[in-house]
Amino acid sequence: MAKLNICIVSWEFPPFFWAGGEGIYTAGLCDALLKLDHNVTVLTTHLTIDKVDYDELDKGMPNVVFVPTINKRPLRLLSFFLRANAIIRELGKNRNFDVVHYTNDYGGPVISRNEINRPIITTMHHPYVAERGVLSHLGYGDTTYFFTLLSKYMSARIACRRATKIIAVSRFTAEGIINGYRISPEKVTIIPDAVDTNRFNPSVSGHDLRERWKLHSDPLVVFVGRLVQNKGLNHLIKAFASVLQEIPDAKLIVVGEEGKSELVGGGIKNELVIMSKKLNLKNSIKFLGRASSEDLPKIYAAADVVVLPSIMEGFGITLLEAMATAKPCIATTVGGIPDVITNGETGILVPPGDSSALYEAICTVLKDRSLARKFGEAGCRRAEEGFTWDIVAKKTVAVYERALKQID
Repeated sequence: MAKLNICIVSWEFPPFFWAGGEGIYTAGLCDALLKLDHNVTVLTTHLTIDKVDYDELDKGMPNVVFVPTINKRPLRLLSFFLRANAIIRELGKNRNFDVVHYTNDYGGPVISRNEINRPIITTMHHPYVAERGVLSHLGYGDTTYFFTLLSKYMSARIACRRATKIIAVSRFTAEGIINGYRISPEKVTIIPDAVDTNRFNPSVSGHDLRERWKLHSDPLVVFVGRLVQNKGLNHLIKAFASVLQEIPDAKLIVVGEEGKSELVGGGIKNELVIMSKKLNLKNSIKFLGRASSEDLPKIYAAADVVVLPSIMEGFGITLLEAMATAKPCIATTVGGIPDVITNGETGILVPPGDSSALYEAICTVLKDRSLARKFGEAGCRRAEEGFTWDIVAKKTVAVYERALKQID
């Protein structure tokens, strides 16, 4: 395997910008590529959420170039990608890289490969054309939310057409790209997300968090993700109200911040809080906001069951994190989730938007500890055997090499 100089472009990049699944994907991939002895340069925004002293970080970090970005919506992403592309053109003059890889699928049109005579790879997490159709069918008709999806759809379509090769994180995403954007199947390779099993594993303890939350032995349901419409949290809260009728000491922890669009729209935390109060869940539900990097593995470890009630989901990386921690999972049969959870083996899958089915599944897992343990152990094996960053990085490098042959 030849040593490659790889330029990765990502709006999100932990620990500087600790955001959602795409940031986790980028950081995990970069770390694994470095371990394979490739050179990696990351272009990311200078607008950091986490103020980090770069000099104090692990020297195994990739070279990071902070792109000057206008700190005003909706200009942030546009300014970032325009300036990132300008940097790529300048680097391209000196042939300082072999391949450019965009790991955000909706940020903005990627640079044309004809401008730099280098292969362009883009990772697609969501097929937005499919997402809009699913949400509309289920009655989610918020105008601003759909405008956001339309904007993402248009930019993702351009990105796919300009790319030399496309990586899709699930079968669902691949089908959406091929059918919705009219992309040749030969251009698309399915490579799933992965999980850091050194960080998320059964040896992690959640005892101190349970003590901090004063939960002790209370049955604990955990959700981890952005507080946005497509996560289906309203259905989880409704289901949890029914769970309390059977398991009065159960608790629900909601981990995540509001996912505000770079274009229009915002999160739904206020709606969820109001809903919880109307259902008299004040003493049984906690909204924790964004978890620290240190606390997140412990939160999964503290859980009795992890639930992802999404109406739409490109993959569901939080499920991998829960599985690697040997926790049973309950999720919906949407998007890429069936690629992760095997129903009846590593967890339970229910129809999207079905609060009754969620309620029954949660009660089943909380009441049957042997079943919960069986799901957790099987999920842990599945995560360790098929969803590690080493596997993903090697498959990604194979895509780079095929793209390079195509350019030569």
